[in-house]
Amino acid sequence: MKTSSSEAVAKGTGLVLMALCVAQFIMILDSAVMNVSIATVAADLGTTVTCIQTAMAFVALVALFLSERIPVKAVDVPLVVPQLAV
Repeated sequence: MKTSSSEAVAKGTGLVLMALCVAQFIMILDSAVMNVSIATVAADLGTTVTCIQTAMAFVALVALFLSERIPVKAVDVPLVVPQLAV
């Protein structure tokens, strides 16, 4: 039987995983919308498509840099595999 602390860790881990999945979905959605509307955004800002693409690349690189700098505590998460009846 699980202890209450291991249940809390499992619940917290699930919440973190859900937050990461939602964040990844938002990043993909933002990238897709930006790629479709990049010519319109460039025209509205009075710049070229190349400048907008460069700015998008810099934003992605800064996000990558920051994500590697944030320390993450290693947590042992037990893998739950359903038992198959034989």
